[in-house]
Amino acid sequence: MINMANLERKLTEICNLDLDSICETPIVSPDSKKIAYPIKSTGWFSPGRKVFINGHTHENYQGVSGLVFSPDSQHIAYVAMKKHGMIVVRDNKEISDEYEDISRSTPIFSPDSQHLAFGAKRGNKWFAVKDGIEEIPHNGFVAGSMTFSPDSKLAYGYFEGQLIGRLQIGGKTIVMDDGNKIAEYDKGRGESLVEKSVLYSPDSKTLAYGAVRNGKHFVVIDGKEEKPHDKISEKICFSPDSKRYGYATIDNGIWSMILDGKKDKEYQGIGWHLFSPDSKSFAYHAFDNSGGLVIFNGKEKRKYPGGILSQFYGFSPDSKHFAYGVERGYDQFAVLDDIEHKKYSGIPQISLSFSPDSKHLVYAANKNNRSMTIVVNNNELDTDINLVLGASFVFDSPDKFHTLVISKNKIYRLDVEVMSR
Repeated sequence: MINMANLERKLTEICNLDLDSICETPIVSPDSKKIAYPIKSTGWFSPGRKVFINGHTHENYQGVSGLVFSPDSQHIAYVAMKKHGMIVVRDNKEISDEYEDISRSTPIFSPDSQHLAFGAKRGNKWFAVKDGIEEIPHNGFVAGSMTFSPDSKLAYGYFEGQLIGRLQIGGKTIVMDDGNKIAEYDKGRGESLVEKSVLYSPDSKTLAYGAVRNGKHFVVIDGKEEKPHDKISEKICFSPDSKRYGYATIDNGIWSMILDGKKDKEYQGIGWHLFSPDSKSFAYHAFDNSGGLVIFNGKEKRKYPGGILSQFYGFSPDSKHFAYGVERGYDQFAVLDDIEHKKYSGIPQISLSFSPDSKHLVYAANKNNRSMTIVVNNNELDTDINLVLGASFVFDSPDKFHTLVISKNKIYRLDVEVMSR
């Protein structure tokens, strides 16, 4: 897979970055072509905030939050504060009524980028609002529960009963799927819904979530309860073909991975976990007091005392290669198919990307805690620029990729061509 390569690069200026005006951390579009963030409005008669996208500004509001790009990177939505309430703005157009409040972690786009949903409050009631239509009124959302299926069904959990802040006093928790109540959990019986756990399978046919009953946590998949545990991880993982699933559990302080309903080995902690694109392989990160390691299809890889990086991992599109990041001493480096790459002082953790033909692996790395380089097939593209926080490497063809970088308060698009020799 690894070939020596010539790397040709091209820089295209996108916009200036006014550090004095930025109000929040910028967000980057999934295609790594756009950057957006709220900026302070200037002028005696126009104090407030407005959204800045690739050099263009949106309308001015008293406040702006919750910026999110659509999955296809063609749209942006956010919450804006006006004199008498909050609204949702999409592509610089106000698309909602004014509400007293809008839920954190919303708005959200559907996977096909055609639909938008958010939680909103009017009076003492909350609503899920999908494409401008309000659903059943209730007393509050389960935090982080709102999610779309790939075919654009909307699911979430909500409370019936008294709330004091985020604390539920009695009543029930309801699970909604595409406008229908599919389950309820009674607070009086010690039941509730696990926050941030609601998830659809890739084929949109199965809904999974975590629930609690009398202090024991369990996963519900397609309406069927799995074995209870002391605790479960928020993230339930489906395979791309929707036939397999995995999640982490804790019992008596010991972590285990549940894969397709069967318990794996025990560890002191478990981090990320994922399936390969062909759904045949499964990898996860575990650790104990002596270090971290990767478990690949049930087999333990080498243990590293410094640990495994928490957000630097991935399969190649053909499922034949797997890479992850590790830390040893003062060094961080990538491991590809059990082969250690060059050592660096740091690796931006979300930067790993494979080419569509699975022949190239690219990521960013810090040299001597100062300068940054882009690494392609374990070869360096020397540069005095830095990767924009949140930017990724996006391949436009098997041999060409781009990303967003920053240099001297300017944002650039960096295009790189990999020319094998």
